[in-house]
Amino acid sequence: MSKRILVVGAGFAGMWSALSAAWLIDRHGRTDIEVVLIAPEICMCVRVFTRKTPQA
Repeated sequence: MSKRILVVGAGFAGMWSALSAAWLIDRHGRTDIEVVLIAPEICMCVRVFTRKTPQA
């Protein structure tokens, strides 16, 4: 019987959860588990926030 991991949302947490689950499944050689990621858009945009240090 096949099992499915469903991740809803492809934000930062959702994408990393799906990738981590797929990596662990592959590492353990499991072929009976499928990872499904559901996202409202077909692309993911990561914004990098840099903190500015106050100048003395």
